[in-house]
Amino acid sequence: MKTWNILAVDDDETSVSSIKDLLERRAVSSQGDRCRVETTTSFTSALNILEHEQYDLLILDIRDQGMAASQGLPPDGNAVTAADRGLDAYEAIKQKRFVPVVFHTALPDLAADLHSPPFTSVVSKLDEDEAKIRKAVMEAFDSGLPELNRALSSHVESLHRQFMSEFVRKHWSTFGGRQNQGDLAHLLVRRLAMSLTEGAPALAPYLDAFDYHGTDNSKIHPMRMYIVPPVGSWTTGDILEYSADSKPQLAADEEEDRGDVQDTEVQETATHYWVMLTPACDLVEDRRKAEFVVMARCLPLEDTPEYRKWSSQTSSNGGATTGAISSMEKLIGNNRGGQRERFYFLPAAWDTPNLVVDFQQIIHVEYEKILESRRLATLDSPYSQSLISQFTRYLGRMGTPDLSIKTVMQRLQSSLASDGSEDLEPTA
Repeated sequence: MKTWNILAVDDDETSVSSIKDLLERRAVSSQGDRCRVETTTSFTSALNILEHEQYDLLILDIRDQGMAASQGLPPDGNAVTAADRGLDAYEAIKQKRFVPVVFHTALPDLAADLHSPPFTSVVSKLDEDEAKIRKAVMEAFDSGLPELNRALSSHVESLHRQFMSEFVRKHWSTFGGRQNQGDLAHLLVRRLAMSLTEGAPALAPYLDAFDYHGTDNSKIHPMRMYIVPPVGSWTTGDILEYSADSKPQLAADEEEDRGDVQDTEVQETATHYWVMLTPACDLVEDRRKAEFVVMARCLPLEDTPEYRKWSSQTSSNGGATTGAISSMEKLIGNNRGGQRERFYFLPAAWDTPNLVVDFQQIIHVEYEKILESRRLATLDSPYSQSLISQFTRYLGRMGTPDLSIKTVMQRLQSSLASDGSEDLEPTA
């Protein structure tokens, strides 16, 4: 059970005291978590407090009635005024840190477009049901966002403390002096980056209920393969939605499996997802060399005959056959039909579906034509490199006539028989 820290901001002392009493009397989550509520009647003071203290949730009024009265501004109404200090504070806070916010205001319409629980909620002071403010607070804590937010901060603080105390302090004679701040900064950031390469498990010690969906320590979660949302300019491993001018060809077994599906439907599905193969160095925006980009078609896993067969059997009472399961496992394990290099499986993550990359279906597109496409995700390192390595192996594979294994075996048999026919005389 946790104790959460809440900051309540309202220019009305009675109102903010009432909120403190209401929330501290009872649990603020379905897990029985409690809270400590700090209060302030000054919006300026709230910003100063948030500069130096960490809070898990912010309860915020909107209009400073004292300021409105002193400047002759209306005490109510749906028009935003200079006295709406809560909205200004909200925008300022967003620029500095993430914290869920509950607007508790007599002017809920002023924040109606911000209502997006559990990130931002709006509760009217005019509603006499006190349970509604508590319900909004519980929704925020039950979402897990404050816990994840606190876990990340705790991890960064812990690593920072260990780095400075155990490494920098020990080697200060080497790093001493402001001129070496840059070196220390690089080492600290790289240490932090390395600590996060293991993905979500890095935060597991700080989370009460950590669900890794059955993935053991020797395997990775699908989300580890991606950067979502993509950052920077277009790059190798970008997965995108793009409508090509021409229809990629389906494999023979896919054509057969689709039966009499109309070409227009096949074209729409087949041209939906693509992965970029052009080297990242050719796509750097300020020195871009690529006039055209190379992309491989990605077929949704659900459109493959292996999946349709497996899902159909799995849905039936008898369950999937060993053959259907084996075909699915080979497809996911990049050994579809014995073609280890041709296909590359990409697991579903966020809004990227399960995809099967086919290196036989490649298109070249003018760079400008893809700029309006939707980038779903970018393959992270080393998975983008693995994708390109497999693509290169597939294109560069060298075919040779098959060696007659039968002939080699016969020769070995003959040699063995010849060696055994010479009986050696036993020595005395």
